[in-house]
Amino acid sequence: MDMQKDVEAFHEKFGFKIDQNLEAEDHPNSASWCYWISQQLKHKLIPPIEEGAKNYSREKDDERLYRMYLILEEAMELAEALSERNEVLAADAIADLLYVVVGAAVTFNIPIPECWKQVQKSNMSKARTDHRM
Repeated sequence: MDMQKDVEAFHEKFGFKIDQNLEAEDHPNSASWCYWISQQLKHKLIPPIEEGAKNYSREKDDERLYRMYLILEEAMELAEALSERNEVLAADAIADLLYVVVGAAVTFNIPIPECWKQVQKSNMSKARTDHRM
């Protein structure tokens, strides 16, 4: 299973960009929107979850809240890196995000390889007619 090659095949099939320069300023509004998203996560969504996660105990608590906190925190870091057009920070945030998402799968005993195969098969069988987000 090569997840990156699978996603590249999907991008090629449906015309999504590959190898876009993160530092390019051809779409200045994108950086502004990424910044806005990072601020919404940082100041509105993450604090209440963080408050709930403060008293988290691995021995007695459900992992769902903690896992969502980790995922959203890494998503916030990715949004910040994209808003700054910082390739190094974006790479770090993407790797961290993948790690915590796979960690959630491990925690909840979700078989990623089998799920990935089904999602890839489903995605590649779609006929895309709408080219918006």
